[in-house]
Amino acid sequence: MFQILIGRASYYDNDKLIGMLKDYFKTNQNAPQIIGHSFYGNDKKMVFQMEIQTQTKNVNKDLIFSFNTISKITQLAKTNFTHSVLVIHFTKDFLPIIAESSLKCNKKIFIDKVYDENQWRKHCLTIKNYN
Repeated sequence: MFQILIGRASYYDNDKLIGMLKDYFKTNQNAPQIIGHSFYGNDKKMVFQMEIQTQTKNVNKDLIFSFNTISKITQLAKTNFTHSVLVIHFTKDFLPIIAESSLKCNKKIFIDKVYDENQWRKHCLTIKNYN
């Protein structure tokens, strides 16, 4: 779906993007459960944050799926997002983790395909415990 829209050169406001994001997660059987989103920032940094819920056995797959989706959907945004944050909640009683990456760096793996997953994890991804 996003590949078709990216080729169109149309840009959408944040409410429309969230509607598209929710629809995409509902209709894709590989998607984790999306439980929240927010946008925040200042003059230098604009963040697209998404929260998901997953099982521990699916965390790596869902991390990649979610950052891939954020990277593609922000290509359609009127807002100039610069960073992505993914808060991962678990179905068991574990504390959430927070994963962060710049969208410029995400583009290298998910859009331009010049990074592989290992390069992206090494150069772009930051993961920390929620505390």
